[in-house]
Amino acid sequence: MPGHSVFDAPVRLFLVAFTGVIILGLYLSYMDHQTDTARGTAVVKPYSIHRYPWLRDLDLRKLTERSGHYFQDIHGRYIVRYTLIPRLQKYASSLLGRYEVPYGAIMMMDIPSGRVLVMAGYSSREPNLSIEEMTLRAWAPSASVIKVVTVSALLKAGISPQTRTCYRGGHGRLQVKWLEDSPQDDQCQDLTTAFAESTNQVFAKLARRLTPSEFKQTAAAFGYGPPLPFEFPVEMGEIRMDPKDPYSLPLTAAGFGHTTLSVYHGLFMAGIIAGDGTPVIPHIVDEVVSSRDSTPLELPSPPSLKPVLTTEQAATIRNMMKQAVVRGTAREGFFMRNGKPLVPEGAGGKTGTLARKKPQYLLYTWFVGLSPADRPRVALSVLIVSPLKWRIKASHAAAWLLREYWNMRSRQKRQERR
Repeated sequence: MPGHSVFDAPVRLFLVAFTGVIILGLYLSYMDHQTDTARGTAVVKPYSIHRYPWLRDLDLRKLTERSGHYFQDIHGRYIVRYTLIPRLQKYASSLLGRYEVPYGAIMMMDIPSGRVLVMAGYSSREPNLSIEEMTLRAWAPSASVIKVVTVSALLKAGISPQTRTCYRGGHGRLQVKWLEDSPQDDQCQDLTTAFAESTNQVFAKLARRLTPSEFKQTAAAFGYGPPLPFEFPVEMGEIRMDPKDPYSLPLTAAGFGHTTLSVYHGLFMAGIIAGDGTPVIPHIVDEVVSSRDSTPLELPSPPSLKPVLTTEQAATIRNMMKQAVVRGTAREGFFMRNGKPLVPEGAGGKTGTLARKKPQYLLYTWFVGLSPADRPRVALSVLIVSPLKWRIKASHAAAWLLREYWNMRSRQKRQERR
């Protein structure tokens, strides 16, 4: 990529996430040379292009719209019908373009079918980047989205959502010395509140109760391990930890380690929580027929994945996500200044924020979530990269897209009653 693209190299934004983290910076610099990699970065093709030759030529730049669907003609041999909803796809694309974000990507899928309703990407700095590059490459840090993995591991280890942890220091920073219990720990939060407010110290301290094996096994189940199934090749993110450093796990678990994530991967994670603990596998192709005689062709069968969480554990995390929207880090995006919700149907999610200062300042914001929070009908993953003077964050974009989705469904229901 030309210039100082966010795609040029593996993301190391954790080194400069927030000011005043000198000790953490030194630790991460050392960690980068001696790491235990939970997964290597790789591009995988879970479906065989020999069995499904049309997979090789899928291209979202070549879509045509008719009868409320997107189609692609592949070399006059195959006609592919996509799951994308043109109204929502156009809305998401225009939302990113309207605010001229340096880099932005959005994916949304139906629950429980896994049909991808939106797969959009936009870059004002590199307009030639494809939607596939924006959504399927692990070019951004996981930031606090990794706390979805952490809280899952904690619940599986028997930690209650009511568990209270006392800490010191500001919410946006984390220093190694703060991980040790001290009489200066003058603030306390339960796990649900810590998730809603994304309190780094609480997550780091609780993560010390986990073994590296427990954390890595849960991370692998959330996509930091096995190949992620999709019709397009998906770049795998990674988690790197130093097995010799006792602070490597807690810092990583709080969002300050070397972890990367793609927008698709974020959607996959949201699907696990929305699917009552069992992964909902996204797919973007509805039908493929022969151009010659319209004979339907075989579609790839997504693999069956084992449950990651119990139904009760998934419901607990959905409640935590709901609290993040109602009273936590995502509230700003989902509620107007007068307190009126942008999405009356409700939503839940996890935000993530991380800043890079060199070679230029860029603010990475995530929203990975679902709607409604109690019985999800959709899951989504949003990543927005902004300059210092940002115009829109991921939680704002997520709220507006969900609002459009529910408005669309309301119109459809009114039409059906006529």
